[in-house]
Amino acid sequence: MKNMFQLRKCSTLLVFGLLFFVGCEMIVEVDLPEHEPVLVVNSFFSPENPWVIRVNHSLGILDSNQIEPVKNAKVELEVSGSQTYLLSRNSNGYYYNNAIPLPQVGKNYRVIVSAPGYEAVQGESHVPVAVQIDSVKSRRLLNTSGDIELEITINFKDPVEIENYYQIAVRRVDGPGLYSGYLEFESDDLVFNRDGGTVFTDDLFNGNSYGLKITLYSHQVHGADVRVDFMTTTEEYYKYIKSYRQYEDHDENPFAEPVFVYNNVENGLGIFAGFNRAQPKIASWQQRIYILNSQD
Repeated sequence: MKNMFQLRKCSTLLVFGLLFFVGCEMIVEVDLPEHEPVLVVNSFFSPENPWVIRVNHSLGILDSNQIEPVKNAKVELEVSGSQTYLLSRNSNGYYYNNAIPLPQVGKNYRVIVSAPGYEAVQGESHVPVAVQIDSVKSRRLLNTSGDIELEITINFKDPVEIENYYQIAVRRVDGPGLYSGYLEFESDDLVFNRDGGTVFTDDLFNGNSYGLKITLYSHQVHGADVRVDFMTTTEEYYKYIKSYRQYEDHDENPFAEPVFVYNNVENGLGIFAGFNRAQPKIASWQQRIYILNSQD
């Protein structure tokens, strides 16, 4: 009986203790420094598309305004230190110049942006050599939950003695020349477990042939074929995509360590980075169905 009384007494004290701590509230006033906006420059470029560069300005942590493009910026593109082109702003807020030759492998590109009231900024990158897909193989699997999966194996040869960065993207084929938006896929491959998201390095297979497996589900594909896009990227492209994915994963977790999104714009913010897409391959849905975890 004595032990039961002590247990009840401790439980009562614990409840009152919890109520005490829950009821406490401390208000701390933080004197945040005034935010000084900087230019934000964003552009992913490849040999497939004309030059397009977006220029915004940064917002403070307490700013409630929407991000607006900077309308009076001077945007210049320097090609391998020899030629400089001036870009003009269109009605959508992007800066472009269709007279500039498409991005090319072997050339270095530098963007220089200035605007009244802001410090001038610049970023630098290039277009990597595209690593081509050797083959794409697909098969349908009936998993243990009764769902049909489309397993896609992407085979390629990584160049020797070159540090390479890659990205995988897949889209459903909705008709001749018609594709869905990019689909999320799953993969147990270690390259994704190391890096997360859709980007990865060649650290695990440098200089070797590699077969990368990814999985889609029937509700994503709807019985259609799938287009596989395989990109070779620059290091800055890879770092930005990886860090931005990590930022999104931790954005709503108040207990997570803060994640800083990679930035290669000097004196400002943003990303200026090149990539090069291999010739796309089609993964067919029309394959025999294998039962997962059973002998074929």
